[in-house]
Amino acid sequence: MYEHALLPKLQSMMGNILSNWHESLKGYDYRIQIIRDDSPNAFAVAGGNLYFSTGLLEMSENDKEIESVLAHEIAHVERRHTLRAYKEHLKKQQVLAVTTTLLTLAAVAAESEEGLMLAGSISGIGQFAIEYSQKGYDRDLEQEADMFAQIYMKKNMQSLKPQINAVDKLAVRTKTRRGYVPFANAYSSHPDLTSRLFQIKNADLYEFENPLSMK
Repeated sequence: MYEHALLPKLQSMMGNILSNWHESLKGYDYRIQIIRDDSPNAFAVAGGNLYFSTGLLEMSENDKEIESVLAHEIAHVERRHTLRAYKEHLKKQQVLAVTTTLLTLAAVAAESEEGLMLAGSISGIGQFAIEYSQKGYDRDLEQEADMFAQIYMKKNMQSLKPQINAVDKLAVRTKTRRGYVPFANAYSSHPDLTSRLFQIKNADLYEFENPLSMK
């Protein structure tokens, strides 16, 4: 991480997105960092930490593409995807020490990411959050982040083309290096780029007068 020339611009864009977010913000103290890495990547960690690689910035052709990625990463934080992912992780990994488990379960029950980080000083939850975010969230969480980015763009009267272009470039880059764009299947956790493109291109936004309760 270092003081990249585009960092002030990204911070300004992030502030603009947060001030125009379509839901009440959770109140996190957002911070953005740029990492020297040729691979295009961006990820978010609980509490408001957003990371962009230099490769992603170089791949982006305009500010709107970067804005769409920023909105996607902010959605990960606002929808508490690290906390929700860790809940699933706890279900699969029930080998934590008793003291750490009690601390963690108390934080999860209170939906406190700060509490999770406190427990993380003992159990390594903080490291889990970073590693998990870098690998990408599970399929449903990635799709939800895409949808919330779409809602942000539409609510602010912006085209979805920059978001489509950003994902399309990732797909093209993957294809030119692997020879194909990998598809998700019943055994994969992350959505394939082709499915993400289809969703963004074809999704419609419907508004209801009364909130719907979906369980």
